[in-house]
Amino acid sequence: MARLRPRRPFDFWPGFVDAATSLIIALTFVLLIFTFGQFALSFAIGERDDVIDKLQQQLQALALKLGLAEEKGEKLEATVAQLKATLATTERERDAAQQRILELEGRMTALQGEIDANTVIRKELEGKIAQLETERDVLAAEKTQLQAAVREKDDALAAARRQLESAREEIAQRTARVSELERLLAELNRQLDALNSALAAAEAKATEKERKLAELEKTINLALVVRIRELERYRSELFAQLKAALENNPNVRIEGERFLLADDILFPSGSAELTPEGRKRIEQVAQVVKALAPKIPRTLPWVLQIEGHTDRRPINTPQYPSNWELSTARAMAVVRVLRDAGIPPEHLAATGYGEYHPIDPRDTPQAYARNRRIELRLTTR
Repeated sequence: MARLRPRRPFDFWPGFVDAATSLIIALTFVLLIFTFGQFALSFAIGERDDVIDKLQQQLQALALKLGLAEEKGEKLEATVAQLKATLATTERERDAAQQRILELEGRMTALQGEIDANTVIRKELEGKIAQLETERDVLAAEKTQLQAAVREKDDALAAARRQLESAREEIAQRTARVSELERLLAELNRQLDALNSALAAAEAKATEKERKLAELEKTINLALVVRIRELERYRSELFAQLKAALENNPNVRIEGERFLLADDILFPSGSAELTPEGRKRIEQVAQVVKALAPKIPRTLPWVLQIEGHTDRRPINTPQYPSNWELSTARAMAVVRVLRDAGIPPEHLAATGYGEYHPIDPRDTPQAYARNRRIELRLTTR
């Protein structure tokens, strides 16, 4: 038997989605139309309200103008009535004034006679007034002169009073100053007496100190002489032993208080690193110094000073910018070997002099060779 094919269930969901989508689109379109209608209606209502507001404002303005016109008419009527009353009053006053003028004209005729008489009297009085004014001017000038003289005298008197007052103040100040100076002088005399006493005592102490200092200097000088002699003895012994230890090498020499090692046997050219032969020589020096050190008294603060010297030919490398650095580095290399060999570092010192302390000033290879050297000095701190 043929197998029955299973029936597929009916799928209504796509149709439902399409129907819902169409419904939503339709609702959206209806809402848009409603919104546009509301906007147009609101705009029309707003324009109508603006027109109504403008008409109401015009009506209010017309009513205000009408009220003002009525009020102005009433005021004009009152003004006309007032002017009529004023005109009647003025006519009565005019009639009274005409009568008064007639009376005044009569009085003026009488007064004119009096004026003529008074004119003569006035002229006489004017002459007297002019004379009095002349006298007044003379008296005013005299008064001005007298006032100026009085002011001058007042000014002079005031100046004299000020000078007197200033002189009194100055006298008082000077008197106080004199009293203060007298007090200071007495104090200074007292201090001077005390200083003289202290000076006398100090001079006595100074004399005693000078005597003790002289004795101390004498003692120190004697001690120094003894130490110097001891140092010279140990230096001579050291140099002799060094000379013997180095097998009378021609590159080793003694000049005065210095023991000189030629640089060529110790370092390569332009370097501060000891050669094997140079290290051997320095170790020999260390053995001699170590053997001699116990013989030197502890009270003698001896120092073996190592001095580096170069020739005058310049050097300029990153490690050694000048001969000063090279000479100092070589002296330090020797000091390190001596220290490592067992010499206490407090008895060692290193100094670099560069090319500034030559023993041969010539510009020859031989002079250069002599000037390149390591010097050893046995000295004190």
